[in-house]
Amino acid sequence: MLKPQFRFPEWVKKNEVPFSVNSKVKKDLNTADAQMLQSVSGIGSKLSARIVKYRTYLGGFSEMNQCYEVFGLDSLVVQKLMKQFEIVTSPAIVKLNINEATLDELQKIPYLSRSDAIKIIAYRTKNTTITLNILSELFGDFPNKTERIKLYLY
Repeated sequence: MLKPQFRFPEWVKKNEVPFSVNSKVKKDLNTADAQMLQSVSGIGSKLSARIVKYRTYLGGFSEMNQCYEVFGLDSLVVQKLMKQFEIVTSPAIVKLNINEATLDELQKIPYLSRSDAIKIIAYRTKNTTITLNILSELFGDFPNKTERIKLYLY
C-alpha cells in the first residue's frame, strides 16, 4: 500500500482549499463600459453599446433580469453576462410621488406609455389618491410591468 508514503500539505489533510477554483470577481454592471461588456462571449460592439444605452434609459439596472429586455440580447448571452457581472452600484433613479406626478413626468418612466400614464392620472383624479398597490389592478395583465413601475414611484 502506497498511501502512507505520500506526503500531503495540511490543507489537503483537513479537506480545505486555500483558494477558490472559481474565484472570479464579478464586475459591476451599472459602471461597466461598452469595452468591458464585450468580454462576454456573444456581446460585440453593437450589443454592448445597446446595453449601455438601455442602462442609461433606465437610470441604471435595478435587477439583473432587466438585461433580458435589451433588444437583440439572446437569453443564453444574458446568462453568460450574469456569470461575469452583478449589480453593485444602485441605480440613480429619482422616484416620483404617484399622487403628484404630472402626465409628462409619468410618461417619461421607462415602463409607462402615454396611455398608461393617462390611466394612472384618471384613477387618481376619480379617487383623489392612488397607492402603489392599485397599480396591480390597473396593470393586472402585466405583473412584471407593475413591479418595474414601482421602481420609479413612491
